[in-house]
Amino acid sequence: MPEEKNAVIVKNVYYPDGLHELTIKEHYKKYKEQILKEVDKHPVVFAISTDVNQFVIRRLYKNRVVTLNRINYDFFMHGRVVSIFVELGYISNLWLVDIDPGKLVSEEETKDALEKVIEVFRNLWQKGYSKDKEPRIISTSRGYHVLANMKKRGSSESNINELLPFLKSLEDKYIVNKMRKSERDIVIDLSVMKKRGSHVVPYSLNRNGLMAMDISKTWKRFSRRSATIPR
Repeated sequence: MPEEKNAVIVKNVYYPDGLHELTIKEHYKKYKEQILKEVDKHPVVFAISTDVNQFVIRRLYKNRVVTLNRINYDFFMHGRVVSIFVELGYISNLWLVDIDPGKLVSEEETKDALEKVIEVFRNLWQKGYSKDKEPRIISTSRGYHVLANMKKRGSSESNINELLPFLKSLEDKYIVNKMRKSERDIVIDLSVMKKRGSHVVPYSLNRNGLMAMDISKTWKRFSRRSATIPR
């Protein structure tokens, strides 16, 4: 039996010696059931490694969208699949904010932005829009995804337009649903809610090799290094 390839896929401050292909494969084997539960029957998007720290995005396989299940999971989840994202779909009751800090933004500043977005979602619950008293928080490479289930379903465009007014109070300090002007900016991005929008799957890896973790109850003490995976 030929020896499996074990190339370095990610190399950075978290993995100075490199995160290898077989380690990634083992990670996805370990969290198979959790990931299948998270993606459910929604189409998924893959970030696939072409070289160290270089990725391509793939939405289709043989010109068809991919939905993961117990039969095809091991086929798709090879060691060069770094990240998995799940599409929201055109009609959804999920409101999602991507907190996207520039390269010069500190973790403390990013968490300040997160706290303010959480307050917006708490306000949505108090006003009767949301089913969730507290939003779900998922760690990304450098920022956070904040999610909550709303009481009614709507199109991606209508959901974005409905959420935007609640985020207006953040515009004095952050860039809300617009392009970044500098690496000092924190963008409160809603493009993840568009028709083909997607968010990182909990238990998947982010593109820097850190695990996407549900930190809804622990975000204040969350450390990026705690999201590294064993090698």
